[in-house]
This record gives sequence, structure tokens and C-alpha cells, in this order.
Amino acid sequence: MKYLAILVFCVAAVSAQYEMAPIVQASFNEVRHNEADILYNIFKSYPGIQARFPQFAGKDPEEIKETAEFAIHAGRIINFISEVLSLAGSPSNLPAVKTLLNQLGESHRIRGITRSQFDDFHKALIGYIQTHGTWNDEISTAWNRVEINMHKILYAALDGHPIN
Repeated sequence: MKYLAILVFCVAAVSAQYEMAPIVQASFNEVRHNEADILYNIFKSYPGIQARFPQFAGKDPEEIKETAEFAIHAGRIINFISEVLSLAGSPSNLPAVKTLLNQLGESHRIRGITRSQFDDFHKALIGYIQTHGTWNDEISTAWNRVEINMHKILYAALDGHPIN
């Protein structure tokens, strides 16, 4: 009986995660077309993150935010987040989500990016969404649940132990 209760709890937790994905997707879709503004705000909030981008390190965010290079890179980042979030709503897409997050973790591990820097990026992104889109307790809960699961995969890869 105890194992059945644990199984039911696990299934409920996974189901809740997939149910939260549309809320997160809708929230992100409200701001996703502001790619350069999002990255600019992340750089302004956490200058240490900007320093990790060789092409932007040491440059004034005000001067680079209108450049094509900045817009292209911001678009890549936001498109990646959009792709992962669009896949997150279906259990059948879990292998694809794991692949994308494992690749992200591995490529950033090689460059010396830390969990703390990913956490700062996430805080700045959420801060942007809160101030430029709709935000309430339900959206906050949805982002927390989806992000916890995504970060488990990302951080495992960042630590050199991808989850397959």
C-alpha cells in the first residue's frame, strides 16, 4: 500500500508539471518578442553574466543593445527557451527536452558557467516577465514547478552527469 501511495504521488507530481507548462508558455509568449530588451535587462541586472559573453564583455549595454550582433544573440537565447518550453508540455517530448538541456549544460560547463550564473539569469528573466507581462500566484507557481524540473536536468549536465 505504501508503494502505491508513493507511485500515485509521483504520477500526480509529473502530471502537475505538464499541466503547468501551458501557463508558463503563455506567460513567456507575452514577452518573448522582446529578445534584445530581455537580454539587455539581464545584463543590467547581473553584469557578471554579460562578462561571460566574450563578444559583449566590457562593453556598455547601452551601446550594444541596438546592434545587430546583440539582437541576433538575444534571439538565439530566447528561441532556445521558447523551444524548450514548447516541448515541456508533453510527456512524449521529455527525451527532446533532456537532449536540449543536456547540450546546454555541457556547452556551458566547458565555458566555466556556474549554477549561480544560471540562477542569476533565471532571476533576471523572471523579473522581466513579472514587470512586462501578466504575473500572479498561479503563474509564479507554474514557473517554479517547471523550472525545478528543468534545472535538475540542466544542472546535472552542467556538473558533467547528464540525465538521459
